[in-house]
Amino acid sequence: MQKFAYHLHGYQPGDIIYIHDGTGWDSIKYSERLSPVSLKIRDVEEKARNWTRSLIKAYEYTNDALGFLENKVSVDIEPFA
Repeated sequence: MQKFAYHLHGYQPGDIIYIHDGTGWDSIKYSERLSPVSLKIRDVEEKARNWTRSLIKAYEYTNDALGFLENKVSVDIEPFA
């Protein structure tokens, strides 16, 4: 049996334009680029404020699709890598 692995990143570095607090002690506070995007996935139009947010929404559909391949696919999503 052949198995596949998918490694996904949950953000695009270009959408974070300024990090307000980078001490590491608290949650990161940052400003995002606002560049509205819309994707058509299946018959649903997903709208988001930038590419990163639309990609995160698309991962929900990816997870559903990969769920049909149980025990054949390994998925690793790094939210901040």
